[in-house]
Amino acid sequence: MRQMDRKKKKKKKKKKKKKKKKKKKKKKKKKKKKKKKVMCRESLVLKWQIQLYQLKVYSALREHLMIILLTNFDDNDGTSMISQREALGDDSEIPKDC
Repeated sequence: MRQMDRKKKKKKKKKKKKKKKKKKKKKKKKKKKKKKKVMCRESLVLKWQIQLYQLKVYSALREHLMIILLTNFDDNDGTSMISQREALGDDSEIPKDC
């Protein structure tokens, strides 16, 4: 009888245990060291040559602009600075096309 009773009893369903999800550990990013740019000798020389050329161009432009300003500038007595320089005997080169 007991056996019969046992069979008749409904088997209890076992509750499945929920698995806990493991938290993923965040990986720390390694900082990359910046490599210093090492310029080879040829590129350095080229860089210096360009800078020197630019300097020459700018200085020539500055001189040219100064000459233009001096030719167009009039004093109170009506004479330009160029004519005053010529009167003083300054023999610096002044382009005639200005």
